[in-house]
Amino acid sequence: MQKPIYDFNLNTDLFERDKTAQKISDIVTTQEECSPLAIDGNWGTGKTDLCQRITQRINNDSSHTTQALYINTFEHDQSESPLLSLLAELTKILPESEDPNLWNSMREALKTSSGIIAKAALHHIFRIDADEAQSDFEESLEKQGEAYLNKQIDKLLEVEAKKANNLAMLKAALIKATANQTLIFVIDELDRCAPSYAIKLLEQTKHVFDVPNIRFILSANITQLESNFINLYGNSSGASYTEKFINFTIPLRTKSFVTNRRQSINNNSKYLLEIVGENYSSPALVNVIDYLTKTVRINLRDIEKLGRSIRYLVSNNSEFDLERDNFPFIALSAFLATRYPEIATALLHKDADYESKYFKRFSIDCHEEVGHYDSDIEYNYLAIKDWTPFACLTYIALEGYKNKAKLGLDDPERCTTAEEAIIKIIGRGHTFKNAHYAFTKVCEKLIF
Repeated sequence: MQKPIYDFNLNTDLFERDKTAQKISDIVTTQEECSPLAIDGNWGTGKTDLCQRITQRINNDSSHTTQALYINTFEHDQSESPLLSLLAELTKILPESEDPNLWNSMREALKTSSGIIAKAALHHIFRIDADEAQSDFEESLEKQGEAYLNKQIDKLLEVEAKKANNLAMLKAALIKATANQTLIFVIDELDRCAPSYAIKLLEQTKHVFDVPNIRFILSANITQLESNFINLYGNSSGASYTEKFINFTIPLRTKSFVTNRRQSINNNSKYLLEIVGENYSSPALVNVIDYLTKTVRINLRDIEKLGRSIRYLVSNNSEFDLERDNFPFIALSAFLATRYPEIATALLHKDADYESKYFKRFSIDCHEEVGHYDSDIEYNYLAIKDWTPFACLTYIALEGYKNKAKLGLDDPERCTTAEEAIIKIIGRGHTFKNAHYAFTKVCEKLIF
């Protein structure tokens, strides 16, 4: 049996998942009853990085005869056959020359379990499409005669019996092939693939691959996965359905925001610079990610989106220059546009409800150090107490410099304090009007 080869770049552990990978590897390789094991985490918490680390750790460990096979279901769900995806991974480590019996069993199982034969047979027998079978069955019965149809139905039953027999043969072949070794399927992105594909995969882990030395790690946002099933079924059975297939769950939480703040800043900065690449790296980016890590609960997906947005803006538009002193403002505008597009759109078009959208969202998502925002609807102004970069962005986006009373800046001293803070963000020498133009251009480029 040969080791599977995956193109994982895991030389660094920016988000400290290696220890978690080791613990999960130990559990799944030593505790058979814990399979299927689910890794439950929100989007952006590093589940894919963790799954790849687990796969690599298991395959690099020469102390035991365990192999890990990584599958990203989001990339495979168009095949409509999870069985095909799983067996395709097996072919990487079990060449036909080593186990021809297993390969023959796989072929026969795929022939009768893909659903293609069943649909073709139904179409041939009843001369109807499978999707119309229920409504046209009685009419076809009258036309062709009950005796004839019974004979054809018997043939369909034979196909189903053969299907069951082939799956049993496949299961027996899998047991034999894994008699002296353990195979672990690491299934990633289960919440992002098509719900029908996810359901089939879960069912096949239970009915086809339920053999002693084959185990599963399932990675997903379990709440989202259950919601997908509920939407598919049209009722509330999604949660209970998921529980049938998971024996052990490990919640994946983000690191403590306060305790690890400095480490988070360093890691997030490195990751952002890695995303944007050497040609687009700049000290200004480090300052931006420093601010975002301190004030907003930014996650891996946020950093990836921001990095790609910055690459796009800088590479396709000469007006977005990394060397300009207003670049931090550009980057903050890009972050707002990618993470909160509905808010950016409301600010851009000055929607009537921008107050509730913007201030309500940031009172929830911002760290308490950001400050507090008060909205006094009765007097129709927004009194911003702390002029953080996002508050400055609000001033620019809403063109507060045209109506200072709107933001409670009719006091000259308070107005001077605010505008000094804003100038630090947009860069000296840039007017508020130019900054508003830049914000508008960022939103227009990133919001479609």
